[in-house]
Amino acid sequence: EGKGGYILVKLGAGVCVLIYVILRSFWIPIRPSTRGIVLTHNKAPALFALLDDIRVKLNTPPIHYVRLNEDFNASAGQYPRFGTGLLGNYQNYLYLGLPLMETLSPEQFRFVIAHELGHHSRNHSRISRRIYKMQGVWEQLIASFKQRNDTLSILIFGSFYLWYVPYFSAYSFALRRQNEYEADSFAIQYTDTQAG
Repeated sequence: EGKGGYILVKLGAGVCVLIYVILRSFWIPIRPSTRGIVLTHNKAPALFALLDDIRVKLNTPPIHYVRLNEDFNASAGQYPRFGTGLLGNYQNYLYLGLPLMETLSPEQFRFVIAHELGHHSRNHSRISRRIYKMQGVWEQLIASFKQRNDTLSILIFGSFYLWYVPYFSAYSFALRRQNEYEADSFAIQYTDTQAG
């Protein structure tokens, strides 16, 4: 009886350690990139007037931060205000690459911005937005384990990650493509209203 109790205590301790590792793994700081220059209403009033116009016409949430960087790209992202997605309360970021902006006409620039904000439209498919968020969370999860040299978490989640992420990517590919088409559709709607 004493031996059985000892085994149960050891088993319970092992389960507690596993639960701790899992909970700690999900408390990952998901932070936006800090590269580039922060743009404000005072620095770029025309840009923020454009963002406000798109927000109203496409029914998108407000953009909280805009950063100008050196990438040949534009992107929009949602990041949790408190560093982890478990608490929700997301803030919206827009990243604009100066090299890209220099190659676009004003009409093309409006289209690109409307496309990026279209990803966060309240009319946009909720499941599509979740797919992108989940993919980002898994990538940050493994990057966090590697950065912290968290061998136990890598052992527990690493093999699952190696199986799950390619599977998830393959099965969600069509939905991610649809997400891009929907964002293009929002951008076309917006640029049509500008032309009319």
